[in-house]
Amino acid sequence: MLHQDYFQKPKPFLLGSYVNYITFPIEKSNLYWNFWIQTIHNINWGFTVDTTESDKTNNVKFSIYQKKAPENFRSIELDVGIVVDNLENSEYSIKVSGNYEFTEENNNMVIEIPGFDKIIDWKQGFFDDKAEEKKFKIGYNMVVMSMISLQSEVLSGMIEAQNIEWTDLPSTCWFDIFHDFLQIIHGVDLFLYKSNIGEFLKLADHLKAPRITEYCKKQMINGNGGISLKETIDLAEKWSLWDPRKLAQARCLADLKAQNWELDNLDDNLQEVIRDQMKTNAQLGPRTKYTIVGDGNGFMSRVVLVDPDWTVSDKHLPKRFVLKITSCMHVLNVLDQMNLPDKRESALWSIFEYEAQGLHNREVNLYEIFGKWDIDNLLLSPKVYFSKKFDSENQTKGFFGMEFVENAITRHLYINLKPYELHAVLKALAIFQAEGLKLNKEEQESVTGYDLEKIVGKMFSVSGLKGIFDQAREINPEELSETANRVEAFGLELVNFDMVKNLNTYLGIKKDVLVHGDLWSANIMWTEKENGELEVNKIIDYQSIQLGNPAQDLVRLFTSTLSGSDRRAYWEKLVEQFYEYFLEAVKDKNVPYTLEQLKESYRFYFVTGSLLMLPMLGPIAKVKLAEMTDPKEIEECRNILTEKAEIILEDMEHWHLYSRDTIKKWQGEGAETTL
Repeated sequence: MLHQDYFQKPKPFLLGSYVNYITFPIEKSNLYWNFWIQTIHNINWGFTVDTTESDKTNNVKFSIYQKKAPENFRSIELDVGIVVDNLENSEYSIKVSGNYEFTEENNNMVIEIPGFDKIIDWKQGFFDDKAEEKKFKIGYNMVVMSMISLQSEVLSGMIEAQNIEWTDLPSTCWFDIFHDFLQIIHGVDLFLYKSNIGEFLKLADHLKAPRITEYCKKQMINGNGGISLKETIDLAEKWSLWDPRKLAQARCLADLKAQNWELDNLDDNLQEVIRDQMKTNAQLGPRTKYTIVGDGNGFMSRVVLVDPDWTVSDKHLPKRFVLKITSCMHVLNVLDQMNLPDKRESALWSIFEYEAQGLHNREVNLYEIFGKWDIDNLLLSPKVYFSKKFDSENQTKGFFGMEFVENAITRHLYINLKPYELHAVLKALAIFQAEGLKLNKEEQESVTGYDLEKIVGKMFSVSGLKGIFDQAREINPEELSETANRVEAFGLELVNFDMVKNLNTYLGIKKDVLVHGDLWSANIMWTEKENGELEVNKIIDYQSIQLGNPAQDLVRLFTSTLSGSDRRAYWEKLVEQFYEYFLEAVKDKNVPYTLEQLKESYRFYFVTGSLLMLPMLGPIAKVKLAEMTDPKEIEECRNILTEKAEIILEDMEHWHLYSRDTIKKWQGEGAETTL
């Protein structure tokens, strides 16, 4: 019964199982009764109890058949057990079993139940002779005949012994759970729900059935009905399916895959995409090396450095490349170290769960547009070799392979840049905006969909804002509490999604421009020149690509890279420099906005951009500082963050009051606005 090779695909379990009782009347005349059984996996079943010949044969005929709708299913093997209950002593119950294989031609399983003369004899105890309606009771159990090997000695023994008691199962495990449990073992693809997946995992653990555990893991990644990603992670941790702390320590792809089950079959996916998109027969050979890199900068992705062992030598194949795998699973370690309140953590999980796939796909779409432009050197964009989007058939793995930059470094929030060092970034951003003005309708739609309110709305609630300012104060409570308290007092006045959405229209800007959306220090790569100076090499991570206001990227860039004092002193000069680059790139033709409109955009967007940046200064910087060991270096970095945060807070207050007063003035003058 249990000796099939479990390494092969299991036999289909089309019937499932069904257990029930019927009562059959004792009559002087013989009867032929039809009964209905609930539909099990698209099969309509029926059975009959026939006593028309019982006086002659002394048997009761029990028949099971498929109702043809639309046609019979083939190759279904059944074990059927039947018990006619003896009401006085179960030892005298009549028990019989049968086995049958249904085919297209043979659709009627007949089992003869012996002892009809005893059943209708009231002295034998099969029915209550004093009852008004005299009936005997038939119990039946229908199951698939052949059980596949279960990789579970516990369950195998129970089935071999044909003795599964309630005490063998965990508490609260009802029969319907065990019924579906057996179906999954036999290859039926059932969709699990929030309400039952925990019970399946409990039962799989109790019966030591790894096939069910693996099935649940895949269902959890593909998405269960009603279960959030945070709840998925909680289940994974509870049943030791995945350990986020081990994931944080992963330094090779094997370690990563061991903790992040959605990466199963990643190698096969890579081979296929590389072959199709790079037009090569080369494959990644057995000596290919995968190393986790990125130093924790990626929030919704993991970056892997690949040293390929190409099986075929092609000149266009890279010697090394970076594999970026989009998965919000990786964010758990960052959230864990942030030590956020449950509500804020759940809000962040909601963001990552529902937006990760769209963010990845839009980034891939943008890189495809970059490929048409063929100006990566001007955009400071890495070359992308191949990519895989999320779609209806790929719900778990989005990735792309891109150029690897040797000896590149990131100058994080706790490093202050000089204003002139941003000129190269400003020029690349200006070209990016100028080229974006040429997008056709289809290209525009391919990078449209980013919704700031949908993504961060929960973070910008009353409790969310409190958390943001609490964490800003934690950078240096003595220095920052007073200013943070003053700005926090504005409350939800600080949040104005309508203004952000309609800023271009309100300021008279003719056309939305391409916006990187996440242009801050962590997404700028630097390399060292021969003279020892650092220069910008690449701008990366376009996951938040969108069409919007031209100052959005400037606010995030300046607040993250410059000291507070330098930003305050030089922001206008830097905006003017950017505008010069922009005019040069568009060649003064159809310029969509003026310099003053750009500056006014900066002033109006500053509060929103700073609210997005403050969580970076606090919790995320805390993660980076935790990796440092030199007390002097830690103190120096903390001082930089304190100064940066303090002046951001002061300027938030200033520009909020400016925006509020300006809007009131415009409204008083009768300007049409919804701000």
